[in-house]
Amino acid sequence: MKINHQEFLKKAEKKNLSPAYLFSGEEEFQKRETLDKLIQLLIPPTHKSFDLDVLHASRSSTVEIINKTSTFPVGAEKRLVIVYDVEKLTPSDKDLLISHLKGIPESSCLVLVAAQLDKRKKFYLDLEKKTIVVEFPKLYENQIPSWISNRVKAHGKSIKKEAIGVLQNWAGNSLPDLANEIEKLIIFVGDKNTITSEDVEKVVGYTGANDIFQLLNFVGYKDTKQALEVLNNLFSYGNPPGTIIHWLTEHLIRLLKVKEFDYKKSEISLSSYLKTHNYFLKDYKEQSKNFSREQLQSGFLLLYQADIDLKRSFLSPELILELLVYNLCHM
Repeated sequence: MKINHQEFLKKAEKKNLSPAYLFSGEEEFQKRETLDKLIQLLIPPTHKSFDLDVLHASRSSTVEIINKTSTFPVGAEKRLVIVYDVEKLTPSDKDLLISHLKGIPESSCLVLVAAQLDKRKKFYLDLEKKTIVVEFPKLYENQIPSWISNRVKAHGKSIKKEAIGVLQNWAGNSLPDLANEIEKLIIFVGDKNTITSEDVEKVVGYTGANDIFQLLNFVGYKDTKQALEVLNNLFSYGNPPGTIIHWLTEHLIRLLKVKEFDYKKSEISLSSYLKTHNYFLKDYKEQSKNFSREQLQSGFLLLYQADIDLKRSFLSPELILELLVYNLCHM
């Protein structure tokens, strides 16, 4: 039986899961997101160390896979076992796995993830018979617009048709890149319900150092030289100083939240807590290490003072923000 990932997630939301699945296809981004959603649906954060096993076939044997799936869950309804690169199992382990698939208990869910499998080979044909295959085909170029529209809709907003064209033209057809740009657009439009071409041009139209999100990252990594270069480019594009301060404040708030997040006690994931995509978590985690809690608190005072200076000081807005960015990078 074959289904797409939307059908799979509907079953997962209803807790109507079969014991064994094969995730197959080239679209790695959708695979990763579907697995993240599955983990979120099945395993409470406090029980991940007990009821979630993530294995790699190149470093695991089928005996280990069998042992994991045969263990009853501790606190979740089902034990979840994810095996990456299943095509890298040895021939004997492949045979053993196939013979075991029908014996997986209802208390477990095994997800076999394959980057590429030859659909003509016996291993795939056997998996097709004994698992439910969830297909992740690479999206064609003409399928990207509807994916963008649905992605924006999931954020509670809409995007105009011409804006989709501009976004796809500038960001390309890579789903991770598009997801990244959509995340930026959602933040940029704020309370607006509809994303327009003008919004896309202002956010995605920037390249490299011209991007406000590059500024946030350079400040987070304390790269003074690059941060100041980006700041000057932002001024040349007419970005209001108050808006830049707002973005910097939001960024420091997220870095502080990362430092204060309790992975063991929290009932939600870090991405949900930050209200951001998993794609950005690595940078947030790395950047949070560059600042102590006291330094971040000092950063908020610097931002507050800069906001006051913009309204009252005789200094130019450019100089006020240059001093702000320099001081943030040197905390």
